[in-house]
Amino acid sequence: MILCLAIVRHAARFPRAVATGVLLELLCLWTWAAAAADTARPAAQVDFNRQIRPILSDHCFACHGPDEGKRKAGLRLDREEDAFRTLKSGRAALVAGKPEGGTLVERILSKDPDEIMPPPEHGKPLSPAQIELLQAWVRQGARWQQHWSFIARARREALGLALSLPHRSRLG
Repeated sequence: MILCLAIVRHAARFPRAVATGVLLELLCLWTWAAAAADTARPAAQVDFNRQIRPILSDHCFACHGPDEGKRKAGLRLDREEDAFRTLKSGRAALVAGKPEGGTLVERILSKDPDEIMPPPEHGKPLSPAQIELLQAWVRQGARWQQHWSFIARARREALGLALSLPHRSRLG
């Protein structure tokens, strides 16, 4: 933008360049407005079953899943009602719509090796894309879905979760 203003200022000294300077200024403004519009667009809706459940399963369920004997910090992330409940610390792991409100996002963003989740010794760090996806999901309200196998077939098809199973032919 500053470069555009400099071009227009100096274009006044050169009459032939005035029109070019104005066109360049308009082009710069249009480019700046387009870039600003891209950052203001809402992100696509994050799908829990397709995008979030696999991350939680691969990176979190070993310590925060169904196995009570291996569960850490009393946090269970495989069930919605447990993921949103208040922990011993007085905070919830997930606060729908507020990534900064829950401990899950706080812990996955931590740089402290004693605080970061998953822990370094787990050997399965989250990628930057996975971290952004988890943040976007929480920001969008952390909507939970039943496991796909519990969703009626018609609803699965409507959600784009149809399974392609081979047809069995009847003999006889």
